[in-house]
Amino acid sequence: MDPQSVPPSDTVRAFADAWSRLDLDRVIGLLHPDICYHNIPLEPLSGKDEVEAYLRAAGPFEWCRWTLREIAATGDRVLTERVDEMVVRGTKIVLPVMGGSQGIGLACAQLFHAEGANVTIAARGKQALEEAAHSMPGCRTATGDVTNSDDLKNILAVAGDVEVLINNAGGPPAGTIESLTDEQWHSAIQLTLMSAVRATQLVLPAMRRRNWGRIVNISSYGVKQPVPTLSLSNSVRMAVLGWAKTLARQVADSNITVNTVCPGWTRTDRVTSLIAERAGEGGDRDAVLANIVGTIPLGRLGEPEDVANLVAFLASDAAAYITGTAIQVDGGLVEGYA
Repeated sequence: MDPQSVPPSDTVRAFADAWSRLDLDRVIGLLHPDICYHNIPLEPLSGKDEVEAYLRAAGPFEWCRWTLREIAATGDRVLTERVDEMVVRGTKIVLPVMGGSQGIGLACAQLFHAEGANVTIAARGKQALEEAAHSMPGCRTATGDVTNSDDLKNILAVAGDVEVLINNAGGPPAGTIESLTDEQWHSAIQLTLMSAVRATQLVLPAMRRRNWGRIVNISSYGVKQPVPTLSLSNSVRMAVLGWAKTLARQVADSNITVNTVCPGWTRTDRVTSLIAERAGEGGDRDAVLANIVGTIPLGRLGEPEDVANLVAFLASDAAAYITGTAIQVDGGLVEGYA
């Protein structure tokens, strides 16, 4: 954009305000000739009709990222602050959340929904999905098993043109290596690794065409510090980590980031069941919980919202230079540096 032809600041502010409220008709009406420029592809847009077609086809989020950032670079403080606020807020990200009916998946869905994203939650239980979606007007639901390829395709078809993918398939059962069967290993690989691989393969073509995307995998602190008796989780989640690290380098040229979030002991149904299993029949679950909390420097279990906050950050433009990482949300539990 030519610095000498920057739109008047009043127009810029009005444009930003209309954009933040997703008032598309007003946005188009306010377009200044020098705003009609974008980087995908590297050609100027010409005319209101072409701009409107682009906005409606590409989605407001992509256009907002490129065009408003460019205007903000002119030094208009008010607009710069507004753009920073709109990292997730005020956009219509298309976001499917696997395992979105409870726990960490539900917390992620609720946070993104509150920020204005188009959220789809997926899980196997229809009733749990409907109950979860009740608190999120407009939220789509898709019943299916993420280990089933056809179900995954149906889930993503319900979601639409995905911009942010959250791979959250839950964890395999506990057990010692000596006690595990070949079938249990196979099931764990399908659930924890292949569900993420397949879902990602399905959304990558559209992300590449858009030249933007976010893939966030929900894993476990066990990839940093193995958890006793969680042999399947410790092993297969490491495979996810290797896949994600490799993928991050392969798709970086399309502005697609791939990151892994590693929750510690978080207040979810799965953690409740693991505590019950450790206590055994008739055991003292409170004592087991107290022992776990005693290993956490911050002195408490994590909440699903603690994890969701990091996921939302990694899905935002604020995290545009972060990819290929595995970040734990564990209250300081992991003792190593990695």
